[in-house]
Amino acid sequence: MLEKIISEIDIGVEIVNGYSYQEFIEREDVKRAVSMTLITIGELVKSLDDETRTSYPKVLWKEIAGMRDIAAHKYLSIDFKRVYDTAKDNLPELKVQLVEILSE
Repeated sequence: MLEKIISEIDIGVEIVNGYSYQEFIEREDVKRAVSMTLITIGELVKSLDDETRTSYPKVLWKEIAGMRDIAAHKYLSIDFKRVYDTAKDNLPELKVQLVEILSE
């Protein structure tokens, strides 16, 4: 499951790295693609077993799942600056954490 999350992270980062924030905000297709990637990552996190989540408390599992809920259920009022920043800044950090977990 962690490998699939890493794969989704790679997709989200690849998409968002092609755009400045201004370009991102002007592209509905790109906003939706990145939002869907965050939804998928959140779904995958929610399906992790409790042992995995409790064994690695430094990973912000609850926040990741919460971002999924916002993107999925409040899309029309979502803060796309937060979506952009999450994809640009937080997803690479999450990937590092997950790679470290897999290497243990």
